[in-house]
Amino acid sequence: MDGVRLISPARLREVTTRATAPGPEWVFGQDMAWGLGYALEPDGAFGSSGSGGSVAYAYPDLGLTVAATKTLLSAGDGDPMEDLRVLIRDAVAGAR
Repeated sequence: MDGVRLISPARLREVTTRATAPGPEWVFGQDMAWGLGYALEPDGAFGSSGSGGSVAYAYPDLGLTVAATKTLLSAGDGDPMEDLRVLIRDAVAGAR
């Protein structure tokens, strides 16, 4: 953040090392692999999606963090915030 590292390289490796085998998570039943407190995505991201439409994920290889929330919480809407996260990731990755 503005040239300040918020997590050391050693801690980043620690929290993004898979701690559980992929399997259904407890709330939505999606197959997920978990590090130490963070969901691990196949695209190299780690973070979490929250109930009602919030997301916060980091892409260490891209130097990118995406965090967003909605002003109107909802459920069962196909999770447009996940689509937003992927659109931003793809735009940054394509610009490299």
